Amino acid sequence: MTKLLHSSETIGCGATLELDSKETCLISVARTGVLVKGYRGRFGRFWIGFFGATLYREKSIYRAANTATALDALFPQRAVPVTFRNPVLAAFTNVVWHCSSAFEVAVKLNEAAIQIATPTEKSPAELLDALCELMEQYPTALLDSSKLPAPKHKMKAVIKDVWKREPRLRGPIKNAYTYLSHFQDGIGDTVLDFKIPALPVGANHDGIIQIAKESVSGPHNKINEQWLMWEKISTSEMEILLQEWRAFEVQANA
Repeated sequence: MTKLLHSSETIGCGATLELDSKETCLISVARTGVLVKGYRGRFGRFWIGFFGATLYREKSIYRAANTATALDALFPQRAVPVTFRNPVLAAFTNVVWHCSSAFEVAVKLNEAAIQIATPTEKSPAELLDALCELMEQYPTALLDSSKLPAPKHKMKAVIKDVWKREPRLRGPIKNAYTYLSHFQDGIGDTVLDFKIPALPVGANHDGIIQIAKESVSGPHNKINEQWLMWEKISTSEMEILLQEWRAFEVQANA
């Protein structure tokens, strides 16, 4: 049975435990992060700080706190006979208490850290909702492909999947597919949104582009020029997307 050999939240913040395997496990929580070490042998409580093997190390206390939250979810039942005020120390000590060996400690802690580092995959509905929010926020802007909720090839598959399952939403979903042309590799962090003067009634796409060309002046000249350059690429891809969509509809309705 696991034993609590030592703990303190006044002189340092940490705990030392003896596991079922007779290995000693040291948990040290500091402002700079969390360190967990293991040691096999006599007098482990005294030698672990110098010779113990590192089982887990996180140099960011923020990420360590997130890992502690994940650990609490994995081990909601508190078994440690001491109540810690520090939530990070409490979470890490509780997990170690549930482990029988130093190897198991290393696996549990690092799996939780990987779980935090890897974002939970969003559902198709969530990805499409995120894209629709971008459409509302940036109806005419051109953005880098990295701004998409997921890679473009995945967004294409998501849109097609939702189109098949939601017949009532097929009109807006088609628009979402062609809107993908607004995202291009290489634009970077800049949001290219050309602000043009009031348009004449009934102005078509070519008319808008012509007005845009005539408006390339003033302090936003560089942004305007970039918009015009990327708009050509976007328009070319939009034509390709329209062809892809027509072929998809024909195949889906066959």
